[in-house]
Amino acid sequence: MAAVPLAALAIAGCGANSDNGSTASAATPKSASGHEPTVGVASTGGLGDVLVDGHGRTLYLFEKDEHSESSCTGACAVASPPLRDGGKPVAGSGVKASLLGTARRSDGKPQVTYNGHPLYLFQG
Repeated sequence: MAAVPLAALAIAGCGANSDNGSTASAATPKSASGHEPTVGVASTGGLGDVLVDGHGRTLYLFEKDEHSESSCTGACAVASPPLRDGGKPVAGSGVKASLLGTARRSDGKPQVTYNGHPLYLFQG
């Protein structure tokens, strides 16, 4: 499976964070209203800024996905579960709300997208 972390700088054109840690920041990104967002930005230090979910977990894209359509199903979706959202995704700090969206998967349920890329978690 070819999953890669989403570098927020490359996809969103966001500013850099100078944190030099080797893992994503433990702080959960907050939206302007103070609630946990669906998608935010955290610094990994060596890898730069990455997109994270509301719990601070790194989000990934699947390189075979095209035009907001997921091609990660079956065993792929077990290893890399799609980031689901029942409503409109919320942008955390460092994320452009205009780039957040959803796309319908083959099961008819929505998956969060960023800049047209379906987002995934990782089950290690």
